[in-house]
Amino acid sequence: MDYAQLLHAHDLKATTARISLLEALDTEPHLDAETLEQRLIAADIMLTSQAVYNALNELTEQGILRRFTIPATSARYEIDPKDNHHHAVCTRCGRIENVPCAHGAAPCFHPGGATSFSISIADVLFYGQCKDQCASESAADIVF
Repeated sequence: MDYAQLLHAHDLKATTARISLLEALDTEPHLDAETLEQRLIAADIMLTSQAVYNALNELTEQGILRRFTIPATSARYEIDPKDNHHHAVCTRCGRIENVPCAHGAAPCFHPGGATSFSISIADVLFYGQCKDQCASESAADIVF
């Protein structure tokens, strides 16, 4: 994807910091700010923690990134907030995986009772153990 073009389409400058953050999230979605900062440092892109948070907030406000939170963890980020999906979290290793929305269009779910809200997003977290590794291990070291 041409991130410079994407940033310009949102009236943002295509800075090294913004492009690097987007490339890191494209390679490995669902990262938190601290992990993103570590990835950038490893790639010899030196940014302060504040610069990373500022860029993430700006990209989220512009609708380029989606911020979501798993209880008891830092906020996570992913590209393309318009992709309608939920997340599955492994309770052993913490791995996060996208789960397609059951009904396609947002919101996938509606509250069962009467509400005074016009619901636009249903953010669902599924918890379990990833099949590849954790489901076959003992339940002694559960993360959450």
